[in-house]
Amino acid sequence: MKLSEMMAPVEEDGDDEVSISYESESGASEIVSDHEGSENEVVSESETQEARNVVTAEKRKLEGSPDRSRKKRKASQNDLLKPPTVKELNRLRETQNLFHSNIFRLQIEEMLKEVKVKAKYVKLLSNWFENLKCSLEQIEESEKYDLTNQKWLKKLKVRMPLIPNLVCNKGIFQFLRPASISLIGSWRLQCCVGPDVTVDLNVEMPQACFLKTDYLNQRYHQKRALYLAYLASYLQESDLLEEVMFHTWCGNTLKPVLKLKPAGKLSKHVTVLLHLSAESTSLKMTRFSPSKNNVRQSWYFGDSDGTDSDAGTPTPHYNSSIARDVAALSYNDYLVQLLETHSNIRDGIVLLKVWLRQRELDQGFGGFSGFIMTMYVAYLLNMRRLNNSMSSYQIARYVWNSLAQADWVTNGISLTPADADNVPTLSEYHEHYEVVFVDISGFCNICADMTKETFQMVKSEAELAIKFLDSNSVNSFQVLFMTRMPFYRQYDHIFCVRDMESVVSTQSPKSKQLDWLGQVRPLALALILPLIRRALGSRVLLLGVSLGASKTWNPRQKPPLDEPHLVFGLRLNPSHAYSILDRGPEANVPEAEDFRKFWGSKSELRRFQDGGIAEAVVWKKGATLSDKRVICRLIVEHILNMHLQIDPTSSITYIADQVESVLQSRKIKPAEFEYGTGEEATLAVLSSYDGLTKQLRQLKDLPLEISTVQGNSAVFRYCEVFPPLSTTHKLQRSTCADRSLCYIFLEDSPHKHIPRWVLPVEVVIILAASGKWPNDIEAVRRIRAAFNIKISQCLHDQFNLAAQPYQDYVDILKDGFVFRLRIACTREIALLKEMTTPLGVRKYRDTPQSLALEKKVVHSPKLTSALHGLHQEYPSYGPTTCLAKRWLSSQMLDDSHMPAMAVELIVASLYSSPGPYQPPQQPQCAFFRFLHRLAYTDWHMEPLIVNINNELDNETVTSVDKHFHNARKSLPPLFIATPGDTVHSVWTKEAPSLAVLVHVTSLAVEALKVIEEQLSTFSLHYQALFSPALDFYDVVIYLHPSLISRRSESLQAKVDKEPSKLPPYKPQQPEKIPIVGFDPVQCYLRELRQNYGEYALFFHDTYGGDVIGVLWKPTAKEQKEFKVSNVRGHKLVNSESSQIIPNIEAFSDDFLALGSGLVKSVKQKCMQ
Repeated sequence: MKLSEMMAPVEEDGDDEVSISYESESGASEIVSDHEGSENEVVSESETQEARNVVTAEKRKLEGSPDRSRKKRKASQNDLLKPPTVKELNRLRETQNLFHSNIFRLQIEEMLKEVKVKAKYVKLLSNWFENLKCSLEQIEESEKYDLTNQKWLKKLKVRMPLIPNLVCNKGIFQFLRPASISLIGSWRLQCCVGPDVTVDLNVEMPQACFLKTDYLNQRYHQKRALYLAYLASYLQESDLLEEVMFHTWCGNTLKPVLKLKPAGKLSKHVTVLLHLSAESTSLKMTRFSPSKNNVRQSWYFGDSDGTDSDAGTPTPHYNSSIARDVAALSYNDYLVQLLETHSNIRDGIVLLKVWLRQRELDQGFGGFSGFIMTMYVAYLLNMRRLNNSMSSYQIARYVWNSLAQADWVTNGISLTPADADNVPTLSEYHEHYEVVFVDISGFCNICADMTKETFQMVKSEAELAIKFLDSNSVNSFQVLFMTRMPFYRQYDHIFCVRDMESVVSTQSPKSKQLDWLGQVRPLALALILPLIRRALGSRVLLLGVSLGASKTWNPRQKPPLDEPHLVFGLRLNPSHAYSILDRGPEANVPEAEDFRKFWGSKSELRRFQDGGIAEAVVWKKGATLSDKRVICRLIVEHILNMHLQIDPTSSITYIADQVESVLQSRKIKPAEFEYGTGEEATLAVLSSYDGLTKQLRQLKDLPLEISTVQGNSAVFRYCEVFPPLSTTHKLQRSTCADRSLCYIFLEDSPHKHIPRWVLPVEVVIILAASGKWPNDIEAVRRIRAAFNIKISQCLHDQFNLAAQPYQDYVDILKDGFVFRLRIACTREIALLKEMTTPLGVRKYRDTPQSLALEKKVVHSPKLTSALHGLHQEYPSYGPTTCLAKRWLSSQMLDDSHMPAMAVELIVASLYSSPGPYQPPQQPQCAFFRFLHRLAYTDWHMEPLIVNINNELDNETVTSVDKHFHNARKSLPPLFIATPGDTVHSVWTKEAPSLAVLVHVTSLAVEALKVIEEQLSTFSLHYQALFSPALDFYDVVIYLHPSLISRRSESLQAKVDKEPSKLPPYKPQQPEKIPIVGFDPVQCYLRELRQNYGEYALFFHDTYGGDVIGVLWKPTAKEQKEFKVSNVRGHKLVNSESSQIIPNIEAFSDDFLALGSGLVKSVKQKCMQ
């Protein structure tokens, strides 16, 4: 839908009820609440009455209407006020005792209904399974084949699915009919997460398929893969299946499965994974103790047949991969027996699975799978920490709390019975695995493939879950269960390491290669993770590892090569991440040698201020703040290159600050410091402002003292995209003239070139209280003008500052910056509100003038101070806001469409209410989250409450939410509440309109698609994100670049050489104030909107854009009756009609005439 079509009036129904589901980003049905703020309340009296009314009305209706064909009887007031039934009271008591809140219970119940498999699919699948089982039981047994000869697979039209396929020297394979075929896993336990369900089907290979020594040298995996290939060849011809594919379950290339898509109605919603397991008597579990060796070194690295008795080093991961297959059915039987009668616990497991899935923690190699979560719930049941009387919410909460406190890295857990004999101890498991969770047999670690980083990721998310549940200002249901969290939005930095095959083959220890049978991914992780852990140390709070995606391929094709792209994420610690120096041990201690060996040439001896001499590493001298944010990149690239010879340019892609390049000054840079992304320029302004503040407080001879000085520009909030730069302002004699205190334009100037853009820095001053201010508005303004004159004189006399007074403000030149002082007079606001009725009664009401002045001199300074403090706490806030403004402006949405303060508050909400994430520390990551918040927030149903510094208590937050829903029709489309404005949303009252808000949302959705598409190939280019689509507009006005005062800020500006340096500021006598705030494009836009705003919307990139987009409103195509009052800008439809229509063609000519000299050309689409 075009934006112009959205401008048509929107009819809203009078029904205040809200739909309970909508489509989310991931396509799943989301459950929403019409009263988020009450989430943490207990069952209040009003809610009890409401529930009582609803239930009682339904009960009376059913009891009073035995004939369902009769008309429904409306409940009377007496019926609604009757005492609640015992059932109603019990439900309310359960809600209070067993659930987080009444709203939370309803949301959970609704979600469980949504993800539950429908009864018709249960029946269809049961019938389908019985047919498939009969079919599999009739497969003919094969002849015997030598394991070294796999050519017979060609006749079956399948390929060997094993990676790596290390051909054994001895062994016979024969396909025998399965010992059993059964449904296992979440389907059997009734813990499936729908609506698209994955069903686990297990085929048990008979004992006769194996020899007692098949645990050695990959023979089991070879036979398992051949058995799977034989099944695939048969199932490819089956009418029961629509598709048969090989699949690396959980990313494990040694143990592929079959991915089946049933034929018929099941194909849309059901996927079946066919697993293979071995009979429990096939192989002895004692052979799979973690200290045993089952892969002979002489076989793997040499030419021996592998029958030697050399035990060699332990192969714990190899052992666990076989042990888990042998014990697979015992796991299923154990869980079914334990959970079959516990419906609440099963519901709790479903909640936990949804939570894992949204965080992408349950899929991929070494993930915290749903099976591990179910086993952990079983462990807590065994320990009697959970019971059947607990609600699903309590189950999930207790599991999160337990995970947050657990440490399976140092203190593993076990399901092994206490009386089990001859099983390995937990300490023995800890010697061989990073994370330990021992199964019921005592011989298998079900977390064998998990790294400590993955467990720390789960633990961190569990801590966050508890935090969100305990927070009254967070819609915990939404952030825990309904928000998808892709890897790139969870971490401040992400980097990808590729081409690890050669590194693994040359640098991985032989013992590790034996254990993993040459699998590249785990071997590469074992090399990289220890180095990254030590190198980054306290710089990161969390090191994350992307678990990767499972691969699927056609049985007739070769399996995809094991060439993983290892993706890592860094959650930065703001206290240490930006340090440019790593201090090591003292020079004369033994640890110094190890430090030098680890850091190599980067290590050097340095003397510190405390007198100590120690080893140290300095990463970058003279680094800007933007440079410091990516110090971790320098560390990672150096360490991997030094220790593993990984080339940073070809094998490492680091995603951290690519988008920030749009904040760099492309054509101009200051002479006194490196510009970076603008923070240094902002600090220079603030430093000068501090000096000016002291001088203002020292002014003498003022009738009233200056009590308060407050910054009021975006630069004080660190949110100015291009902060003003200090420089010596030279006179351009061709366009300007010299006056006593300032420069002015020449009247007859040709204006072929215009002065450089100079941004005034707004400052508000408050004078000491006085009761002598007059009661006349004009008198107040004249006194204020007199104060402006007096202040300018005092500044010039006392401090020799150039100050030019005006009626409403004073311009001051200090340190090369122009500060614009405005006196805030509360008396003026009161007088603007004052009105007298015909009866002579004096009343006070808000007027547009009073609201505008109050917003400028009262609300804005307060909010500026709060956002300044927010940036001090989270230094990424300012650059993130600049990125957001830059992106919106690049889409030609200026302040008239999306107010700058509204953008700043949306970004601030990412820090005050960061759920489901931690507050971001990197601007690029925060920018991605900003786009997601724009794209997937239901602005019509959700208020944006920006609770800076937690100034709003729970009661206030609840009242804001209630006010929002009660008065929704009278509130702006984007409602933002702040501590200083909880009712009116003063920053979005005028803009954005509903049509513009919808347009912004669609732009954010498309931007996220571009980002995810680029990140899938580990590249990120800002051009695609910051380029507008001009074909969207009906008219495009092209401007002369030389007359655009902010042309140097344009992203399209050609940079053929090094940016030119501004001359440093040098005090001159006398000081002259330059022409301030002159932007001819903005002047032109104001005239266009003033004269043609009734018929069109005008769009422009504030930061140097050379085009203006025009979009006709629906009124531009409306026909009207001919009247004198309607003639302006209209023409007759035709010579025979009395109807008139806006003269669109003439408007385009007007645009060119109105912008004569500034406008280069006007191009218009053909009107439909």
